Amino acid sequence: MYELSPVGDGTYTEKIIFSFNGTNGQLPNSTPVFDPAGNLYGTTEFGGAPCSCGTVYRFNQHSNGTWSETVLYAFDKNNGSEIAGPPVFDSAGNLYSASTAGGTQALGLVFELIPNTTGYWTERILHDFGGTPDGAAPYAGMIIDSAGHLFGTTSGGLVNNGTVFEVIP
Repeated sequence: MYELSPVGDGTYTEKIIFSFNGTNGQLPNSTPVFDPAGNLYGTTEFGGAPCSCGTVYRFNQHSNGTWSETVLYAFDKNNGSEIAGPPVFDSAGNLYSASTAGGTQALGLVFELIPNTTGYWTERILHDFGGTPDGAAPYAGMIIDSAGHLFGTTSGGLVNNGTVFEVIP
């Protein structure tokens, strides 16, 4: 993870703020997003225990300019694998994303992570893709509307041409 800062002459300096080591995530695959408190959230396609199936992480910036990482959730093949796209948040602070693999048919799923008072996050699977007619392997990030409906795309399903999906609460 790195930060680019403008120098003033049209160039930028790069500062490495964190290096993933596999245990805490591997192959960050999406643009991280900020929450209202200034924490940075993102996903990794691989890494994490128990199976290196991907993680959702949070970075907190400290007053001295350093950052620390917390793995909010590490996936296994049943509850998600190869996490895709940046997370999105609802107004209650719940986090949503998708995985390109994992689930009962290994075709991906849409999940919600719910924070609890102990600092841990609980996963709830919202949709488990079956291939046809709903698609397979959600690929890019999702968006959420004011009613809490999630919209995204898959790269497979329906004769491997992909789908556009909506998950309604």
